[in-house]
Amino acid sequence: MPAPACKLRLACSLAVLATLAFAVSCSSFKTAPVTSIYIQPTAPFVALSTPDQLPLQAWGTDSNGNKKQLTSGVTWSSLSQSVLTIDATSGVPNGVSLGTTTVTARAQGFTATATATVFLSGITAIAVTPTTATVSVSGSSSTNFTAQGTTDTTSMDITSGATWTITPTTTDITCAFTSPNEVCTADANAAPGAYTVTASYPGTSETGTATLTVDP
Repeated sequence: MPAPACKLRLACSLAVLATLAFAVSCSSFKTAPVTSIYIQPTAPFVALSTPDQLPLQAWGTDSNGNKKQLTSGVTWSSLSQSVLTIDATSGVPNGVSLGTTTVTARAQGFTATATATVFLSGITAIAVTPTTATVSVSGSSSTNFTAQGTTDTTSMDITSGATWTITPTTTDITCAFTSPNEVCTADANAAPGAYTVTASYPGTSETGTATLTVDP
């Protein structure tokens, strides 16, 4: 057989083998069973009373470690319908009131959960009340703050959803939400002086501040 014809046959054979190998590989990926599922985003933020929200997504990991979005056969639910509702089929969420709730996706015998936060969007200002407060490490060591978020159309209490920080940074003054207030407490080791309490909020660069004075 002439050399060119032999080379041509060899090239064709190799091409066929490569095609078959690729087909087997793809077939293996398609049929590999799902071993777990998860929700994307992992910590969803949903704007309050805002239409046309993007749907949440359910993703699966198969036995080969491959990840792919599950586009059908997923059932969605929300633990607290008073905070957030979600379309059982499409996964489109709707923020009903400010707060957090657990959303659940079920598919192929597996369950995934995520904590969804409903937040006030379009905030143009944040006000912290009171603007000044004093605590004493030898007497009353705690004080309460609240945060009010203002948009172009409304004003709402956002205390529970705000992130509170103390400046200068110290571990001797801590803030924690105890409904309906953010309670800031100075322990016995807190250094006397003035501190800035700052409230920030998702979806906005606006912040609100107050001055906390620690007396001996």
